[in-house]
Formats: sequence, structure tokens, C-alpha cells
Amino acid sequence: SKEIILLVTVSAVIAWPVIYYVAGKWLENFYYRINLQSLDFLTGLIIALVIALVTIGYRIIKSAMTNPVDVLRYE
Repeated sequence: SKEIILLVTVSAVIAWPVIYYVAGKWLENFYYRINLQSLDFLTGLIIALVIALVTIGYRIIKSAMTNPVDVLRYE
């Protein structure tokens, strides 16, 4: 899971400048404007990490609960 956390973090850091530019341009068209803050980007990163860890945890639990005999029978 350490590799997945690293990949999600690196992809978020690479995407942040693009998101900042595109979202900034999009938000300029609204009458009531908001400013993008770093907390918004960190919240997105945390949500992405939680989703990745829940997915990994589900796969690990599913693999741990399978019977090894069933897996070997098909090989």
C-alpha cells in the first residue's frame, strides 16, 4: 500500500497546477467568486488516499478469506 500512496500523492501534486489554472478560469465566470485555497487541494488528496486505502483493504481482506484449495484447483 505504500507504493499506491506514493503514486496517488505524486499524481495529485502533478495535477494541482492544472486544476488551479482550469478551476480559476472557470470560477472567474461567476458573479460570486471564491478563491482556491491549499486546504481544498489537501482535502482532495486525503479523500483520494482514503478511497485508495479502502479499496486496497477490501482486496486484501477478500484475498485473505478465500480458500487456498479453491485457487489451486483452477491452476
